[in-house]
This record gives sequence, structure tokens and C-alpha cells, in this order.
Amino acid sequence: MKKQFNEDGSNFEASTSYHRLSGEIAVYCAALITGLKERHIEALKTYQCGLWKFKPKLRPLADQEYKIKGGSVELPRWLIERLYRAGLFTLDISKPSGEIPQIGDNDSGRFFRLSPAGRFMTTGTAAAKYKNLKNCIVAGCSEEEYWDENILDHATFISAVAGLFDDEKFSPAAERYPLEKSIVGMLAGGRKLPAVQRNVTGQLNGGKEFYGSYPDAGKIFYGRDELKYIKTTVVYKDLANRSSSLTNNLKNIIYKNFGIYLFKSDRLYLAVFAGPNGQNGNGGHGHNDKLSFELSIDGKDLIVDAGTYFYTPLPERRNQFRSVRAHSVPIHCGREQNEWLPGTDGLFSMTDSTKCELLHFSTNNLTIKLSYDKIIHVRSFFVAHDEVRIEDRSNSDFEFNINDFKLYSNGYGKLING
Repeated sequence: MKKQFNEDGSNFEASTSYHRLSGEIAVYCAALITGLKERHIEALKTYQCGLWKFKPKLRPLADQEYKIKGGSVELPRWLIERLYRAGLFTLDISKPSGEIPQIGDNDSGRFFRLSPAGRFMTTGTAAAKYKNLKNCIVAGCSEEEYWDENILDHATFISAVAGLFDDEKFSPAAERYPLEKSIVGMLAGGRKLPAVQRNVTGQLNGGKEFYGSYPDAGKIFYGRDELKYIKTTVVYKDLANRSSSLTNNLKNIIYKNFGIYLFKSDRLYLAVFAGPNGQNGNGGHGHNDKLSFELSIDGKDLIVDAGTYFYTPLPERRNQFRSVRAHSVPIHCGREQNEWLPGTDGLFSMTDSTKCELLHFSTNNLTIKLSYDKIIHVRSFFVAHDEVRIEDRSNSDFEFNINDFKLYSNGYGKLING
């Protein structure tokens, strides 16, 4: 847990989907430990650690971080906090549609798949939706039922967390998917873990301005000589002159350990990724997606991450979906942000070349600096009442790339017709 989850509850894999997989493993195991019967508790008091011959070595009871008190196991406070915040992370990054943004790899992996999330459609409709199903439908069978799982709906994980914590923020997910909460509660023997403080340093902005530690931030914002390549792009403009502003009830959320920054309002969802490669720099499940973003307006996705599609069955597709071209990022001379080895040797690693720095985050503005090799790129997001605008400044000429569903996989092995 301490290695897998950051202090703010986010995940060290740099993947929102692997966050669910590891989060499910953690919450069900924590529930099982919390609900141990008396005979199992007695066994824990008397086990002989020397009988365990494998690595990692089993610590003696006196050196364990958990404590046995009053006939139950008391989990360490840091573990409880990270487990709670892991659920909160998924809740915070979820869109109004209930789906999560695809950051990093998504192989549709699950610990338990209990409640179905998705919808039935005809095989004919499925073949029209998914390019990978082309020529797979037998003649005369186009009206048969096809289950289209919504792999991006992670509310079942939030429901599972609700089985251990009494927090009304988790209630909507538990009401949609009550089975997960019920099973976790049963495993825990009806016991609940103690309440956790929501905030950790840098996690939530609360509408206040945040300035990074970069000593020359002011000059970075307003133009240094070397940042002579400048482009301003309006990625959304409300042409309907709606009375409801994009900024109504706008709030900012930061998970700085992971590198995700969110603007969420009654009408707007904007998630920006500018974090590490994950896995302590190995980048096995990370993508070249620094400064990328997903944008939804009025519950409709406009700009998305391409997803993953495949791993080893199609190595060239694996690399295509984690490349800069698959993401809404600035592209410098066609170069990847982080390189990888050719062939199968490089499918689950990349160089750790990129560095992201948060310069400024306020109610309506986010500014981040990306550097790799000799490239410096500063990207600013501005949210106004009727538009979302991006300003890019760099010391190197660049292309403004956008992924508006031209390449999109919403789950492992699934490819949407563009």
C-alpha cells in the first residue's frame, strides 16, 4: 500500500485504470482483515515468522505495523488514510457521466467483477460502433444481444470503499451498485474504519491561488525571450449564448503526486495530466501524455484520451496508443516525450525524460511547465464563462495536436469507429 498509493490516495502507476485494479485488491483485503474471526486473531498472536521461507520475509508480531486490540486487528493509520483517499481519488476524477478519464494504460483488469456496468445492444449495433468487430458478425445474427461493458465506469470501486467508510460522498455510487458495498461490509464483519481527514497538502485548492516553487514564474507567464513560439487555441466556444456559465459552481481539484488537475462545474469537466511516468520512472503503464487533457461540456465528451487498445498482440498498436500523436499534447518535431526501446523489449518501459512543474493554479487558470531534453514548454488553460482556451509558449516550434475521437479505445481490445 505504501508503495502502490501516494499520500494523497493516487497511484504510482500513472494509470487511472490500474488505480481501480490495485484499489479493489486493497479494499477487499482490508475488509477481510478487519473482519477476522476470533480464532484467526488468536493465530495471528502466535504465528512463527521463521517458518516462512520466501521473500519478502515475514516480520515478527512485535515489528508489524498493525496492532491487535480488543479481539480485532487495528490497521495502521497511514493505510486507512490512503485507502479512503484512493476511493476519493476515483470519485473526484469521475466525469458527470460517471466515467473516468483514461490516463495511462487500461487493460480492463479487475480484482472482482461483480455488478455489471454497461448496456445491451444488438450485435449489428455493436459492429457499427466497434471497428474491431468488423466482419465478426455472422450473417443473419445482427439482432442478437451483445453486452457492451462500460469499462470506464469505476463506481463499483467507490461502492466497495463505502463498505468500509461511512461517508455520504460515496453514497451515490453505493446506491447504483449496492452489491460491492454489501460484500465489503460483510467481509469486514460490519465494522467500519475510522473517519479520515479529506485534505492533504496540495490535494485540494479550495478556490485559492496556488503558485509553484519555480523562482522565475512571473517571467514564464508573460514571456521570456527564449519562449518565442506562442500559440493560442480556443478548444471550446459556447456559441449558443446560454445563460448558464461554464464557471457556475466551478471548483479546482489537485492530486499533485499523480499530476492530475481538474476543473469541475455545473457544465464543465476539464482534466489535465502533467505528472511523472509512474513506477518510479520506469513508465511501464505510462503514456506520452504530459500536458494532455480531457474535456466534457454538459456531460458530453469533446476531447478524450485515446486509451490503450492492445499490449503484446499488436506491438505497433501498443506504441501508437501511448505516443504523443494519440494525445492532446504539443508535438515538437514529431518527437516522443519519452522514448522506448524497439520491439517487445520496450513495450512496458520508457525513458524518464520529462519533468512537469506546476507554476500556477487558480479558479480559472492552470499553468504548467514541461521540460525534456532541451525543450521547455509552458501550457496555460483558461476557463471563461463561455470558452476554454489554451495558451502554449515554448523555446521550440511545435504542433498543436488534438484527439477528438480520431483514435479512441474505451477498453482493452475495443476500438471505436471514428
